[in-house]
Amino acid sequence: MPLSPLSESESPLHNNTNEDTFINPFEISDNVSSTDPNITIEPDDVGLSTDNKSQTKAKSPTPKTTTTINVEQTSTSVSGSIGQQTRPYANDTLDEPVSVTILRDLRNVAIKLQQVLNPKGSRDVLKDWDLWGPLILCLSLAIILSFNGPTGQDISIFTGVFVIVWCGSAIVTINAKLLGGAVSFFQSVCTLGYCIFPLVLIAFVNIFTANIYIRIPLVILALGWSLYASVSFLSASHLANRRTLAVYPLFLFYSVIGWMVFVTGL
Repeated sequence: MPLSPLSESESPLHNNTNEDTFINPFEISDNVSSTDPNITIEPDDVGLSTDNKSQTKAKSPTPKTTTTINVEQTSTSVSGSIGQQTRPYANDTLDEPVSVTILRDLRNVAIKLQQVLNPKGSRDVLKDWDLWGPLILCLSLAIILSFNGPTGQDISIFTGVFVIVWCGSAIVTINAKLLGGAVSFFQSVCTLGYCIFPLVLIAFVNIFTANIYIRIPLVILALGWSLYASVSFLSASHLANRRTLAVYPLFLFYSVIGWMVFVTGL
């Protein structure tokens, strides 16, 4: 059935009282009081704006809070002897002249030689070990014996003395440590090297005399002195129960050196 268009009189937008006016659907009627609290007019986008605000709040990231932590630097005291100097140096020695360093080392060597000549003195002097003194004494003894030895055997004498002194000191030290002695390896080598000082003095005296009646008592005196000085050091290494086993290698060590001092130049 075909639909016929509405006439002007039938149209809801046409005002029956006035043919030239139309009814506005969004117009508020005059008979409704504007002061009525029950009547409110909401815009069309109220729901949309509310939904957008809720979504914006949901999507908005949580503000980052920055926490500042104050860390107080406290100095920690370290106990021990690692950072302590074993030698009484008042100032830093890195910037000092080489001549000052050499003179100070020679002074320390002289103090240790005095300790060997006077074994009853302070034994802590030899605990501050160094290898300069033993090296000087070993080279001095090798040069004296090679100079006073037979012609053509100076190189073999020099080499033999050098090997006997260092290898003998190492063997005696290892023996003392195997016996349970509380001794440092280089400290013991240093002490045994310094204790050949009396034998070096007698080797120098033997250059001027070849009389065996003079050499024998001098060598025996130097041998006993060296042995006494080294035993005084080993007495502090907790070898009281095994002192004989520790002294016997010392006796052989210094006896070989003393024999070389006695026979060289005869």
